[in-house]
Amino acid sequence: FSTGVAYALWNMGLVSVGPARTSVYVNLVPVIATALAWATLGEAVGMLQAIGSMVVITGLVLVQRSKQLPVE
Repeated sequence: FSTGVAYALWNMGLVSVGPARTSVYVNLVPVIATALAWATLGEAVGMLQAIGSMVVITGLVLVQRSKQLPVE
């Protein structure tokens, strides 16, 4: 069920904002997994994980603020 919901949301994102901007969100998977492991399992979050999460979130914010992604 969760995979079906994820695919449906991914396809809605592709349609609404385009593939270039949607593809950036795949980098959130490890950030969300780390946050869920910390919240539900009590896993320790090290400095490298925290820095990596901040880098990913900063990248997402920068992409959202940009007017247009360069075309390759």
